[in-house]
Amino acid sequence: MLLLLLLLLLLLLLLLLLLLLLLLLLLVLLLLLLILLLLLLLLLLLLLLLLLLLLLLLLLLLLPPPPPEEGVYCFAHVGRSVGPSTMWFPDDNSRTLGARIMKLHRYIDHDSQMTPIDFEVTRSKVKVTGEGHSLRI
Repeated sequence: MLLLLLLLLLLLLLLLLLLLLLLLLLLVLLLLLLILLLLLLLLLLLLLLLLLLLLLLLLLLLLPPPPPEEGVYCFAHVGRSVGPSTMWFPDDNSRTLGARIMKLHRYIDHDSQMTPIDFEVTRSKVKVTGEGHSLRI
């Protein structure tokens, strides 16, 4: 009788252990399901972000282009082997800009290989800076 009682107790302990293992397995499955749901939520957020970026790109494509800048487009030829050099000047006083460029053009030694690095236009002056040369008119 005692042996039967011990066997019954052992069987009960085994069932309890099996139940605990099943609960642990259920907890692990719930944890995996939670991780899967979090990953799906992250994927959804990434898709929404991609959609937002595509909408912004579409908005940028649908916007009209900016108006062209006001100014004077000048062409200057400096040096024989250097070739033409085109520079953009702001439209601060375009009425005298062409005359100042032509005056500057006369003072440049075309036989030297002076290449303009910088054209700077202010209210009263045009500055051309070349290799070691700086002319201001």
